[in-house]
Amino acid sequence: MFKKNDKISTGSSTVPSMISGNAEIIGDIKSEGVIRYDGVLRGNIIADNVILGSNSSIEGKVIANDLTVYGKVNGEIYAKFVSLMKTSNVVGDLYKDTISIESGAKYSGRTMELNLEDLTVIPTKEAVRMISYKQKLSAKENKIEETTAEDTTVENTTIETQMDTEAEA
Repeated sequence: MFKKNDKISTGSSTVPSMISGNAEIIGDIKSEGVIRYDGVLRGNIIADNVILGSNSSIEGKVIANDLTVYGKVNGEIYAKFVSLMKTSNVVGDLYKDTISIESGAKYSGRTMELNLEDLTVIPTKEAVRMISYKQKLSAKENKIEETTAEDTTVENTTIETQMDTEAEA
């Protein structure tokens, strides 16, 4: 059947990430490659190529270069190429370059062209890394702001205590 030197092409340099139908995830999923998702997700998916199986249910954004939907999506979609298959049920705005809707697919929302500003959300290997970096940086900034707010409260309390002591004297 195969000779020793024959190569089998998968169409991709990486093996797809597959998440089965009995999975339920709360949080974001990010990949530089292909994701096939068949479970429940309350969060966002960011990947180069996303396939949402017929048992999938997504509540969040889907961001991809290439997206094929067989299941349910409740949220915004940003993709260069979108295919809504006959079993799909999508509720939310769709930003796309090219779309294919199979007869029987259900879709409720606005369909808009992907523009230059939207292209910044389309993942590439570098974009996925930058998104992760920006989220970590934002989390650190929020911790710094919380700490600064607590320090200010302590300083104000100290000043009021000093003023009360001086008023009593």
